[in-house]
Amino acid sequence: MERKPKMAGRLRARGVAALLALVFAAPIAFASSSDRNPPPPPVVTSPTPNSRLPDPKIVTIKGLGTSLGNVRLRVDVSHVSNGKRVDARRGNNRGNLGVPVPSDGKEWKVDMELPKMDRGWVDVRYTITAQQYWNKERSQHHISDAGSTEVTFDVFPQAQPEPLPVAPPPPVIQTPTSGTLLKREPNIHITGTGTPGNRVHVATRLFYALESNPGYEHKNNGSSTTVDVDKSGKWQVHLGYGGFTEPGYVNARARIVAKEIHREKDSLVSHETIREVPVEVPAKRAPTQAEIRQAAIASAMPADKMAEIQRREVMTSGVREALLRPMARITAPADNSSVGETLNVSGTAAPGSNLQVSVKRKLRPASRAGGKPMPSRGGSAEDLGTFTARADSKGVWKIRPVTLPTVRDSANAPAIEITVVELFAGGKQSTPHTVTVKQGR
Repeated sequence: MERKPKMAGRLRARGVAALLALVFAAPIAFASSSDRNPPPPPVVTSPTPNSRLPDPKIVTIKGLGTSLGNVRLRVDVSHVSNGKRVDARRGNNRGNLGVPVPSDGKEWKVDMELPKMDRGWVDVRYTITAQQYWNKERSQHHISDAGSTEVTFDVFPQAQPEPLPVAPPPPVIQTPTSGTLLKREPNIHITGTGTPGNRVHVATRLFYALESNPGYEHKNNGSSTTVDVDKSGKWQVHLGYGGFTEPGYVNARARIVAKEIHREKDSLVSHETIREVPVEVPAKRAPTQAEIRQAAIASAMPADKMAEIQRREVMTSGVREALLRPMARITAPADNSSVGETLNVSGTAAPGSNLQVSVKRKLRPASRAGGKPMPSRGGSAEDLGTFTARADSKGVWKIRPVTLPTVRDSANAPAIEITVVELFAGGKQSTPHTVTVKQGR
């Protein structure tokens, strides 16, 4: 009876030894067959070749493999440059990522970050490469280090990169049309179309010749500005074009030049769009005595000699230009109009001319009963200031606003006298132009 337990213990010990022998013998038996050769290639089940990736930053790769192996993955990006495909860069994780194959042979899965694409790249593709290797320890020299045949295929990004900015197409000038005759006004209303978000630079200039010398063309500098193209692709601007036309001008026309500027880069500019539009020229007439006097002053010539030359119609170009020179005039406020406590004065003159504007307030004499003025107290004049101005390239000038003294007696509302003269070299002045307005309370 005592020998039976000993026999049972020996049998258990022999069973354990046999099991251990079987376990350690397995690699040896396996080494004699498939593990001396590279493993079979993995099977990638997702994404499928030539598919479009749903995520712009991450690709999820799934597949099947040998339970004793691991799969190494790489994602490369390429694009076309100068007609050739260029390998650009690999993704993160140094481009390689090892994925162990589940021991039960089920599907493996891994998320990999996609390599970054650069703006301007064309026909971008991601290349996924998968390769399987045997799992092995350092001491297992009998197992092959070689990888399987690579599984390689291309997929496409969710969207191609945005193209690099290029010079925009020329803008379109819609109005004025080529057949429009522009009126003799200080500004042109210009409209057109372009690329929404871009800007359009518009410049104007006046071209004309004189009857006395039609072969020589004058070019007056106009104005320029830059305007935004709105969301609907339209733009508009008001610009002067270099002064007024005068009698004796021939072939007078305004030139409009427009070019579009890219919203991202000022150096990307379109070709110019040019349009020339004829400008109305006033009918020729004999100059007034005031114009003759002003022309005489401007040309440093006695007025009687200027008048004699005009009568004989024997003029040099300088004399004619002096006669045709626009007189300095006040256009606002209008003569005999009413103004408030602030006076805003503006007008027209020859482009670039220097002007002097004087403002005076003339008070009525105080009245007694019956509305008759008191004999002992007459009216008085109050100098409200003398101002200088310079006409711009369009021939327009203005002075800063003038604050008028408060009116206390509405019955004796004062009159405001405004006078403008052009200043010439040597202290000379043109014929004055004066308007009178009424000051209300």
